[in-house]
Amino acid sequence: MMRLEHRQPRRRRPWSVPLVGTWELAICSRLPVVGRRLIAMGTVWRDPPGPRHALALTIEIAGTPVEVIGLHTSSKFWRLAPMQHLLTLRRGIVDRGPQILAGDFNFWGPPIAVVMRGWDRPVRGPTFPAAHPHSQIDHVLVRGGLRALGGEVLPANPSDHRPIRTGLQLPEGLA
Repeated sequence: MMRLEHRQPRRRRPWSVPLVGTWELAICSRLPVVGRRLIAMGTVWRDPPGPRHALALTIEIAGTPVEVIGLHTSSKFWRLAPMQHLLTLRRGIVDRGPQILAGDFNFWGPPIAVVMRGWDRPVRGPTFPAAHPHSQIDHVLVRGGLRALGGEVLPANPSDHRPIRTGLQLPEGLA
């Protein structure tokens, strides 16, 4: 959980987000979780959550540890916030075999390949805005011998982003 503090808007609307609260990431797993850690992504000036972290879980699949990392970078494009967060995150990720990095990158696909060298991007297609998507800013990246069995952007749901899904295969052949 991270602190969330918005500056007072000039004109507060009843449907706007609370000014103070907490912001959190979650990863749900049906598989056993054998480890958990936070990876610092840094702070971007005037970003309401303040310091951001990615959530990294190690799950076990038939005896093989797989690290799953969830993230949400800032959407402050004019400050290159997503780039700052990803570069800081990249320094904190240790190559530990099979790894999955997924979430709202707030950054387009082709530049992701440059910033996150060595990671594959199995899902390609527009995810934002959900009603009429024109940009892919949500991604799943994999490395460490994981092989994609396909990837897709799913239909819109109540979120402002479309969900994405991919099937993966471990190096040993376990899907």
